[in-house]
Amino acid sequence: MDRILTWLGAASAALLTVAIAVAWWEHRKRMAEMRRELAWSENSRFALEDHAKTVEERLQAITARVESQRQELHTVRDITQRRQALEGALQRMSQPAAVADAPPGAWIDTEPMVLATSVPPRLDAPHFDPTEPAELTPH
Repeated sequence: MDRILTWLGAASAALLTVAIAVAWWEHRKRMAEMRRELAWSENSRFALEDHAKTVEERLQAITARVESQRQELHTVRDITQRRQALEGALQRMSQPAAVADAPPGAWIDTEPMVLATSVPPRLDAPHFDPTEPAELTPH
């Protein structure tokens, strides 16, 4: 019986040794795979940062070009508006003014601003000499 127990003990020790060796081997394999994934993720992160910088530079260049085109368009539009205003003014200057065709109140800003009827002064209102200031206290 001792012999069987010895063989069982030796077989158990051998099985334990094999189990520990397999676990150690799988652990090393998993650690190597994690190192590869870590190296790949670091490289991909750096590649992504480089790509983001490149895209940002391209976006800034496009934005600068769009702003330049917008300024050129604004300048062209401004020049066109000024040219149209000048041509319109020159065209109006070349034609004689049609005074006879104007309605009666067309030149109101050149007529004197007076009332059609004058209002008589009130008799009960105190009279003040226009060259002297009015007294605010009664006599």
